[in-house]
Amino acid sequence: MKTSFSYSYLLILAFCCISFSSLEAQEKYTLDQCIKLALENSVALKKAGSTVAFATLNEEQAIANRNPNLSGNSGLNFNFGRSIDPTTNSFNNETFISNSYGVSSGMVLYQGGFIKNSIKQAKIDRLAAESNLSQSEADLALQVATIYLNMLFAEENIKNAENLLTQSKDQLVLINKLVSAGARPKNETLDVEAQIASNEQNIIGFENIRQNAGLQLKQLLRINQDSDIEISTPEGITIDTDPDIITMEEAYQSALKTQPSLRAALLNEESAEYGIKIAKSSLMPTLSIGGALQSNYSNRGINIIGIDTVVNNQTVFINGVPADIGLPSANFLTENAGWFDQFNDNISLGLGVNLSVPIYNNKRGKIGIERAELNRINARLDSEQIRQNIQLAVSQALNDARSAKRALEAAEKTVEARKATYENAQKRYEAGVLNSFDLTTSQAQFESAAITAIREKYNYLFSVKILEFYLGKPLKF
Repeated sequence: MKTSFSYSYLLILAFCCISFSSLEAQEKYTLDQCIKLALENSVALKKAGSTVAFATLNEEQAIANRNPNLSGNSGLNFNFGRSIDPTTNSFNNETFISNSYGVSSGMVLYQGGFIKNSIKQAKIDRLAAESNLSQSEADLALQVATIYLNMLFAEENIKNAENLLTQSKDQLVLINKLVSAGARPKNETLDVEAQIASNEQNIIGFENIRQNAGLQLKQLLRINQDSDIEISTPEGITIDTDPDIITMEEAYQSALKTQPSLRAALLNEESAEYGIKIAKSSLMPTLSIGGALQSNYSNRGINIIGIDTVVNNQTVFINGVPADIGLPSANFLTENAGWFDQFNDNISLGLGVNLSVPIYNNKRGKIGIERAELNRINARLDSEQIRQNIQLAVSQALNDARSAKRALEAAEKTVEARKATYENAQKRYEAGVLNSFDLTTSQAQFESAAITAIREKYNYLFSVKILEFYLGKPLKF
């Protein structure tokens, strides 16, 4: 009884594990979730984010450069032989130890606009880095949406091929009944069996397309390649943008306003302008102010605590007559000076203004200006190149969307016509006036038209999404 209970328990546990794994595997990703995961896990975006962080630090440093600096210093010296005691500024023949302490500060008052222009340039460089990051995010989102559409395209083709396979099998059942009744020759089943094989082959082909798209999507999302991934199929994909009512100029002007890459290029151009001003500042005088606070200590330092007067008798001769005369002399009474006393007594303060005028610096200033002007020229050329690229891309996107719309309309008409032909062929076959070869041929034409219509549908959807990308509209289905 106990063994039976354990066996049942294991079966229940295994069933729960399998059910949980099945539920986990059946989790479906929406387009928004895919884009969010891709943005969070992209290594390229993380590197672009680091570029923004560096630009932010450069801006903080440029702003801080206008503030005064402050530094402290200290020194310990061992003196031997005849040397100057810093606390008395007198020579000392004894070995002694001295300390020095100081604090200094300085600030640039004028540098030809170097600090002001550096701050402005650093801010512009940060904004350009943020725009480049936005462009990278938009490009990655579009890439995810493209693969997402490919998966939807493959899944719809799989469903369509499975429906056609079911129809072919139903048709085979009907032919077998007619053959059994003697109304049709047995060899007519071969055409239908060949059609069934073709349907199964189409399913395998579309499953491979979906699998490849799934692998690409998992690579972008950076999830386990061995795991299954399923995407959520939107209910009724709608297209809100009609390419026939959008002019080329309208689309181009909208793209110029919404594409972060152009904004980054224009900011780089503005940054290059400030680069010229910064380079010119190297030819201007620099005016700065500074100050220092200094004090010293010596282990031979003394303090005078009093004076002791001593009378020394000395014999002198006045008109040949000896006489004793007392000559007073003063002896200073001293004691070793402490660290705090010496530090307070030896404090010195200095202030100064410094003016530096460049006269000749080996042409570094002139060549620096010429380099900055070349950077400005290159920045303008980059902006113009991006404008041309955007114009070309928008023109291509608009033409592709218009062509895809017309192709879809034609494909839908073809599907309707092929469907009607195939339904009529089924009725004629059942009436005995059409053979199986002509029936399967009509069915194959209908299947081909249906597959083409699906392809044109997603081609049109993709073309419109590309157009909307340049129009600045969010990616959504």
